[in-house]
Amino acid sequence: MNRLLYFWNFKCRPALVDVCVKWSTRKSRTICSPSNPLTILINNEVFSNAVTHDSAWISTGEHQLGNSVISTGYSARVPVHDPTNDAHDYRDLKHLAGIAHLAKTGSLRLRTSAHLLAERYYQPSGRFRGYGYEDLNLLGRVELEPIDAWLPSELDGGQSSWPYTRESLPEHIERIGDDRYRQLRDCLGPKNSQDAWHIRTAEKYGAFCFLTMDYSLLKAIESQKGHAAIKSLATRVWTPRQLGNYLRLSEISPVLMSYHDGDAPVRRDIHMPNQERAKYPRR
Repeated sequence: MNRLLYFWNFKCRPALVDVCVKWSTRKSRTICSPSNPLTILINNEVFSNAVTHDSAWISTGEHQLGNSVISTGYSARVPVHDPTNDAHDYRDLKHLAGIAHLAKTGSLRLRTSAHLLAERYYQPSGRFRGYGYEDLNLLGRVELEPIDAWLPSELDGGQSSWPYTRESLPEHIERIGDDRYRQLRDCLGPKNSQDAWHIRTAEKYGAFCFLTMDYSLLKAIESQKGHAAIKSLATRVWTPRQLGNYLRLSEISPVLMSYHDGDAPVRRDIHMPNQERAKYPRR
């Protein structure tokens, strides 16, 4: 790649796209601003889905090297999804660039929580920020502070110990859970008990919404929308698309972000097989 093409792709393109992202948030200034920010508690699934580009090996075929034939190729950044995808989860991803911009400018306060951080502890870190050097997470530049505490044990005065096992986290929640949590748990069912805690946490600490891409949770909430525990919620449980529509954000296709925060070859003309991220062994 010559210097002029490199400068255009990795310097000019991202700068132009950033202007478009800023423009996409222009209508949100009457709803939120650095002087009147909205606090958003983000579920872990959002960060996992925010990895919109994977590192992939691009084969260039077999070539003769002396008496041997070798396979050649190169590593490149490849979009996970087909940009023509119109599925609901991809429509959610089209609002993440605008949400990230509002967070960087202080109009949104994106937050995690002690138990959301604890849930990550037993999962591969690459699930949330990418496994490969060329991976891109649309929320990768956003720094999160816990909305409540750094460790679950801090929520009960240090009476619990760390590390928790995967099985002990729900037990810990049951031990420290209050009446509001139990109302939500009983309404949403035991399979959503940890999400009930996250929703309760968002409500307790004044978050505008709990942002999630857990569609089974959203289906459960919709089915119980007439229940007193759901009708009385002071916080919303929304997808990025719902939040984006509320903030009047314009959609930005993730493929436009392909040259951000990188300098490796980019293949925007293809996408990952089955529009899924590459599978890596879990630790």
